[in-house]
Amino acid sequence: MNPRPAFIVGMQRSGTTLLAMILNASREVAVPPETHYFDLFWKKTIPPRSFLARSTFEHLARAYLDTWHFDSLGLSGSEKDLLAAEAGRSGSHGLFLDRILSLYAQQEGKLYWTEKTPGHICYLDPIMAIFPNAKVIIVVRDPRDVFLSHKGVPWGVRNPVVLARQWRMTTRKALSASRSEWLLVRYEDLVARPEETIRLVTSFVGIPFEDQLLRFYETAGPNYDSAREPWKTRASSPIDSSNIGKWRRGLRPVEGATIEAIASAEMSSLGYRGIGPGATHGLSPLQALWALQATFAPAYSIVRRSKRSSRDIGTGLVRWGR
Repeated sequence: MNPRPAFIVGMQRSGTTLLAMILNASREVAVPPETHYFDLFWKKTIPPRSFLARSTFEHLARAYLDTWHFDSLGLSGSEKDLLAAEAGRSGSHGLFLDRILSLYAQQEGKLYWTEKTPGHICYLDPIMAIFPNAKVIIVVRDPRDVFLSHKGVPWGVRNPVVLARQWRMTTRKALSASRSEWLLVRYEDLVARPEETIRLVTSFVGIPFEDQLLRFYETAGPNYDSAREPWKTRASSPIDSSNIGKWRRGLRPVEGATIEAIASAEMSSLGYRGIGPGATHGLSPLQALWALQATFAPAYSIVRRSKRSSRDIGTGLVRWGR
């Protein structure tokens, strides 16, 4: 088994693809396309913890070999047949996933693998149960820039309340991580001080720092399908620190204020400053009331009500103006 398993996780559009591209430029580490291994099966297994049971392993392992996520790794038909045979013998998700990713690393001429699926931040407990010596890198980003980025992709979250709650949930998990095997990396530090931050990451993972990591866009091919995931293509370009704070020009005041009202405590813990005294400054009375009550309302009701329309929020009385 890979002696240095590592996982890159975080909310989508937080910079996980950029960090994956950087590490993929290493001579030692291969970062494959997103596997979604835990995304696909943990939440669909009833009860979820039966995912770890040997009795369900073979069925789930064979099912994974028929997904497009597995096909995106580009392994040969003979390797797939080998993995299918091993699925009936190993009885372990750890051995099986390690075998898949190790074959990918060998294909790329690398010694180790690092897996990157942002949504795996929700499954750190099973990941650590399966890979107890794993290193986990949690990437975080200003939630207002995350929301702006979500608005630019076809599958993105369009409701600032929903996004702020998701960001708050994942960030609380990151901030509560006191384990030595977990490293918190701010996107802003990665793009503003790349060498310093990359040295920190490589030391944490246990690989040497190489100058070519700073020139990843020249030396590493994309570890994603640009036709299927065109929104990732910018991660193949040089690091651009101007991506910090774009929300100031791209978000409406009510959107930024709502996110701040919901996630202000976690934002402050990570050094993300608000727009000034009172996040609801400059909003209409109804918008301010909505932004503040969104902080305390049950998450399920926010999501349910927000589905009524992409333009009408909450009770229907507050319309997000242009």
